[in-house]
Amino acid sequence: MSIHPGVFRAVLDDLDAAAWQVVQHGESDLRVLVVPTSTPLSSEHVRTAVDDALRAAGAAVSVSVELVDQIPRTALDKARLIRHVPD
Repeated sequence: MSIHPGVFRAVLDDLDAAAWQVVQHGESDLRVLVVPTSTPLSSEHVRTAVDDALRAAGAAVSVSVELVDQIPRTALDKARLIRHVPD
């Protein structure tokens, strides 16, 4: 699956979220990690928004959303916006 990062940015940057990360599992499963701000944020709202954007871009994938306290960082203390986890 090849989806331009701008598809995710267009949706996720507009949310009231402190941070986010898209994790690709295999070819058709995406998990979106979102760090909410003090404003309540619905994981279902995020899932629907991401799913709609992906379908508009021609991608049919499974999307799940997890509200987390922080985004995992690399060994160099970077928080990648999009990462792939091999099968």
